[in-house]
Amino acid sequence: RGSCASHLLKVSTQWLKEGAHGWRLDVPNEVDAINPDFWPEFRKVVKRQDPDSYIVGEIWTDARQWLNGTKFDAVMNYPVRSAALEFIVKGGIEGQQFARDLSRQLATYPEPALRVQFNLLGSHDTARIRTIAGGDLRKVRLAQTFLFAWPGAPVIYYGDEIGLEGGKDPDCRRTYPWNRPELIDTQTLSHVQTLGKLRAQEPALRRGTTRFLVSEAKLSAFVREPE
Repeated sequence: RGSCASHLLKVSTQWLKEGAHGWRLDVPNEVDAINPDFWPEFRKVVKRQDPDSYIVGEIWTDARQWLNGTKFDAVMNYPVRSAALEFIVKGGIEGQQFARDLSRQLATYPEPALRVQFNLLGSHDTARIRTIAGGDLRKVRLAQTFLFAWPGAPVIYYGDEIGLEGGKDPDCRRTYPWNRPELIDTQTLSHVQTLGKLRAQEPALRRGTTRFLVSEAKLSAFVREPE
């Protein structure tokens, strides 16, 4: 176990030397179960090589134990994804529950971690949001708007910016339709581009505080305010 850990630590710094700026770590909880000292040591080694490198863990549930400053900078924020899909796309929960689910994370995650959470609506392990929405791209764009307004780092899984379809893994890993313009929804693409520009222009969307204004059965609204 020691020689394996040593090899992986060398690999982590070698890729940083080659130009990488961070690591996305697959099923890190399984590594932690075998060697609980590995991720703290991994963080020390990586941050010593590049203090600005970004360490993201694939954790699907509450991640407070991983975000205490000794392991990861962020995790793949599946709880936020779940809340967004249930309320905005599926209509499976009401606005009050949506606000409670999101507020729980705001209240329990450290502020530095909240600002850099890996917020997503889909990944290589999940069905694509357009498919989950039954093809309703209005719901897709509304969910994307939420993603860019919520605290953290908005992450678009390749193809979701053009409304690509795909069911559960492996169907969600379809190749990008470079030569099939009929599969590209230009309205969704333009929408995502606009969201990216707004996020870059408005400091409150990147670093501002978050406050819910109203949460009702079919309505939930929050505001981002400059610090």
